[in-house]
Amino acid sequence: MKTKVKLLVVSGLLMLAICGIVLQAQTQTGNGNWGGIMSPMSGDIVLKTDLPDAPATSPIYKVIDNGTVSYCKPDMMHVKKNLPLEKEAIDIAKKCLEKYGGIPEDAVLTGIETNYLYGMNTKTGEVVEEHPLSVDVKFEREINGMPVVGAGGEIDISLGEDGELLFFSKCWRSLEYAGEVEIISASEAFEKFEKGELIQKPMSQEEAEVTQIKLGYYAEAPGKRQEFYEPAWIFYTKDKAGNVMRLCVNAVA
Repeated sequence: MKTKVKLLVVSGLLMLAICGIVLQAQTQTGNGNWGGIMSPMSGDIVLKTDLPDAPATSPIYKVIDNGTVSYCKPDMMHVKKNLPLEKEAIDIAKKCLEKYGGIPEDAVLTGIETNYLYGMNTKTGEVVEEHPLSVDVKFEREINGMPVVGAGGEIDISLGEDGELLFFSKCWRSLEYAGEVEIISASEAFEKFEKGELIQKPMSQEEAEVTQIKLGYYAEAPGKRQEFYEPAWIFYTKDKAGNVMRLCVNAVA
């Protein structure tokens, strides 16, 4: 008797969706303002880190151009036979990006993993086979050592057969120094965090631990207009399931 096998894409479907989202986002415009939620965070918020000291002021940057480019190979979801090793993928990714302006100096490698198509036994739910799809490499931005979070400060690359470029999304806005702004303390920012006064809405507002707090910047998604990069307090949180989120509060006094 044959066992029924169902093929599942764990992260591949997400990547395929990104192809459409990135291309669509380039045609959209926004009002340039940070959206936010004004309802209290539901569930307990546990502070598991010290509140960092805040500088009196921090730089603000004017956005000069959107700096967005993307590419998606139509057959990227096909099973691959010869993917590059993860330790080789970084250099391959950098070479692939040479014709797109290369890797910016303020880019930081933040992730690399192999993406699979899984086969699951429909009766037991057990994964019985896996097929490689791509090796994914991710870079994020830092401005003078300060992290930039949000979809507008990322480079995502997927490599396929023999290091072929399958998917590429880069949003790296050109910035110009526009002066200094006064900063609220981390304590004030935490109060705003508890009230739900966030720059972006989280996927969930369940019980979470705040494991780290940093001063940085938030970058709107590709295709969404943003006039300035203003300082933001970034809260690194972890929920009961171990999921990590980075939630931001506007740091301008």
